[in-house]
Order: sequence, then C-alpha cells, then structure tokens
Amino acid sequence: MAKKKTEGVILNDLHDIYVASNTTSTGPVAPTVTTQKPMEYQIYQVKGNPTIKTGYLGSEWTAVIAGFNCGAQQKHKATALTIMPVVDDGEWKIKCDIKDADDRYWDVAVLFIRNNMVNRINNFYR
Repeated sequence: MAKKKTEGVILNDLHDIYVASNTTSTGPVAPTVTTQKPMEYQIYQVKGNPTIKTGYLGSEWTAVIAGFNCGAQQKHKATALTIMPVVDDGEWKIKCDIKDADDRYWDVAVLFIRNNMVNRINNFYR
C-alpha cells in the first residue's frame, strides 16, 4: 500500500501524518468514543441523608468525589461521616450520611472519568 504525506497548516507541527493513498475524507466526523470528552463534572444538591442516583453507568465511567459540603448543625458532634461513590445495580450512586447529626443538605461535586482513561483496581459495590 502506497503512502502519501498529508500536509497541514498547523505551525510548530511535531508530527508528519501518513495516510494510505486510497484514503478519502468525507467531511465532519461523527461523535465517537475518541471524540467525546473524557471527563464530566457534576454538582448535586440534595437534602437529608441521601443516596444520590447519578445516572452514570459503572461500565462506562469512574466516579471520584471532587468535594462536598454538608449543612449539618455545628452544635452536633458527629460520630461518623460517609461520603462515597458505589456501584449499585450497574449505576454510580453517591452515599452521603453523617451519623448523630441533623443533615440539612449536601452539596456534592463528582468528577466522572471515562473508564478507558482509568486503571480502576477495584470498586465499592452495595
């Protein structure tokens, strides 16, 4: 198969791109896994001691808690804090709880990363 050099107009290009001589281009590329953004950032605002259903599939995404704020009353002393992403029924869910405190609300920031970008060793399943 013969190769032809494709010339570009990008300044400071560090790579020569070679394509088969029988290759043609037909216009814009349809979105694929390689053209989709590798990460999505979501903020959830909920009340009480929630289990947040994210709608993100565990088979496609990895969930990372990027930050949180809990509206628990400061006069209470909590005995335990739980905030963790878990895969439940194939979907990422965020479990939020403060034991022995009045949880008025939660703000939870979650970074979802496509699984093809992550070497995920293990999960919490509940």
